Amino acid sequence: MDGPFGSDATSFLWLYRDHEGEPVAANLGSRSNIGRDFSYDGKRQRGCFVRDADIWCALWTAERGWHDAAPLPAPVNTPGYEASPHFAPDGSLYFASMREGGPGEGDIYRAVQTGDGWHVSALGPAINSPTGEWNLALSPDGAVLVFEASGRPANRTPSGDLYLSCRTSRGWSEAAAMEQLNTDDSDLDFRFHGARSGTFTTATIGGDGRLRHAGPEHFARCR
Repeated sequence: MDGPFGSDATSFLWLYRDHEGEPVAANLGSRSNIGRDFSYDGKRQRGCFVRDADIWCALWTAERGWHDAAPLPAPVNTPGYEASPHFAPDGSLYFASMREGGPGEGDIYRAVQTGDGWHVSALGPAINSPTGEWNLALSPDGAVLVFEASGRPANRTPSGDLYLSCRTSRGWSEAAAMEQLNTDDSDLDFRFHGARSGTFTTATIGGDGRLRHAGPEHFARCR
């Protein structure tokens, strides 16, 4: 299915064993490696990913490997579009969703699993707006949130700019455009490769994209 988060039908998950040899299909216990946006939850030893516009999770054990892949229940998944799952160190799940009743066209949510199920809440106006927020990434320490925002009046390009928010004692700070990284093209799909560094894509609408790097200097406001 195509959507603002990408195309599930042409995205696949692959496994590299200790960065050696050729990649193999990561079937994740469902005999299929169709999916994208993989995130691992060390607390419950499970990996979550996107398939068919829903967030799926598979369990991991040394004896069985990946197994029992299944979509998460409501209220995480809805008849709308869910994507970009990212686990925080405390085990909570951040994700993007286009669902009825959301603050905008697409928004970022946080889900917490307890003994009586999942509890989902939209992040506040410091992050979400009446337009679109999606394609999020959470730093390994859970203190920095980077996401793509579309349609904001302050955007350099309407289709998508990168925004940054810092976790504070009072919650997430007001998201600010990453002006040194944003271009006249669409900037999206940030991925952390360290506590304060990562890569992202800059792409022309309907055209080619290029991979770019962002170093620690772009995260100085998050201490």
